[in-house]
Amino acid sequence: MKFEVSDLQSLRAALDCFCRFLQQEEVAEESIFDSRLVLSELAGNVLRHTKGVAHVRCGIVDGKVQVEVSSSAAFRPPEHPRLPAADAESGRGLYLVDKIGECRSVTAEGGIRVVIRTRYLSSSGEGEKD
Repeated sequence: MKFEVSDLQSLRAALDCFCRFLQQEEVAEESIFDSRLVLSELAGNVLRHTKGVAHVRCGIVDGKVQVEVSSSAAFRPPEHPRLPAADAESGRGLYLVDKIGECRSVTAEGGIRVVIRTRYLSSSGEGEKD
């Protein structure tokens, strides 16, 4: 799936569409929540810090949710974010993304790619899909 996110309204629409796709793929609610948070944080950071457009590609690759976000304006988040102070106004988003995702890397276009461990629904409850 591909989206361009230029404002909060298009971010909400992209999040809703992506979550519907994950539900159709029988991804468990916990993984949908994680995926929504990652996409929201990464695309929101582009909007907040660059005033540019976030270019989003997301889907399921090799049984795991993958979210890629690049920016129309130069934007490079820290490679190893630290836990911010409890009273800090910002800085938690990328830290949370790193805790949720299995890995974070840079795309060929200079964007951010996050791979998220994905749980799928099964007839016996939640579990990993083979």
